[in-house]
Amino acid sequence: MLAAGDVSPGIRLATLGPNPSTPNGDGVNDVTRFQVQALAFLGRSELHFRLHTLSGHAVRTIRRGLGCSGDTGLNWDGLDDEGRRCTPGLYVYRISVRTPQRELTSTATGTIAIAY
Repeated sequence: MLAAGDVSPGIRLATLGPNPSTPNGDGVNDVTRFQVQALAFLGRSELHFRLHTLSGHAVRTIRRGLGCSGDTGLNWDGLDDEGRRCTPGLYVYRISVRTPQRELTSTATGTIAIAY
């Protein structure tokens, strides 16, 4: 599935799926994979994934280091920061890449649905 949402220069969300996700523990569509292409970054960068409810409540934050530019994947298991399953509904995600050389932040945003 092609990703939808806003993307700024330097990062591209290539694919996202499944959407909707059904993280109910049955082994089918329990994990959503975000395939990200980081473009034109030098050295190590940091990838931030943030998930919020539509009302703005923070649900999940994932951070990981990146090498130079290239493709990377990020998996979300449908759990919040406390390890609880998220309730069915729409969520807003924001994926950003920050570089240590400059205060450059590139982002990709959109929505993802959870259904059971």
